[in-house]
Amino acid sequence: MQPKFLQRGFTLLEILISVAVVGILVAIAYPLYRNYQAKARASDIVVKYDAVRSGIGAELAQGSVENCVDLSSRLNPDNFRDPYARLAIGYEKGSDGYRAVFVVCAEAAQQGALGIAVAREAHGVFTKTHGVEKGAVLTDSVTSFAVPIATAASAVCRTAPANPSTQCGIAQAPVAVPGPSTAQPPTGSPAGGPVVQPTGTQPPVAQEPRPQPQAPQPVQPRPSASCPPGYRPNPQGHCVPDHGNRK
Repeated sequence: MQPKFLQRGFTLLEILISVAVVGILVAIAYPLYRNYQAKARASDIVVKYDAVRSGIGAELAQGSVENCVDLSSRLNPDNFRDPYARLAIGYEKGSDGYRAVFVVCAEAAQQGALGIAVAREAHGVFTKTHGVEKGAVLTDSVTSFAVPIATAASAVCRTAPANPSTQCGIAQAPVAVPGPSTAQPPTGSPAGGPVVQPTGTQPPVAQEPRPQPQAPQPVQPRPSASCPPGYRPNPQGHCVPDHGNRK
């Protein structure tokens, strides 16, 4: 007789132990992988900073730059593109002009938690290598700091841009507040300009006139009809028997 081999599967306890082991390995490996990824992306930001610094040095070697906007336009825009942080060049006023700084910013609402981790890692690297300007912001929702580009406090340009960048590299657009002198006359006026509505208000909506209630009309009595002898007209104009005149 040939021996019979019974097919046996995994028990519930064995499956639970396997799932627990996999969960523990993931809990240990994922933070390590995330830290490694943040360090790798932070090194990319450092490389772009070096490229911007070299570009500004090459421009200044050809002669002094008067307008800061012209200096920014001559730099390679690819050095300011990064999926994990917002990079920009800013200008801070000095004694003899404006000096350039490299701005790094990440927001949890835009770049996510990984962007915050990358910006913090880059902040640590720049603190050890190049130094960081005062006023850095390091929170769970926003991480922003600036790195000096020039080794000294010498100015790189003398005319500041019209819309300076904020700490997160967003250009500040001038906000025009409408006043009484800037309002345009309404349509149909002699100037014929458009109607300008103040900010945050809605134009008035024309309401249709409501119908006025009418007084009830009195019931006009019907004209009396000629009735035959022995009948009389009632208020409704019908002929009814006249019991009072019966004999």
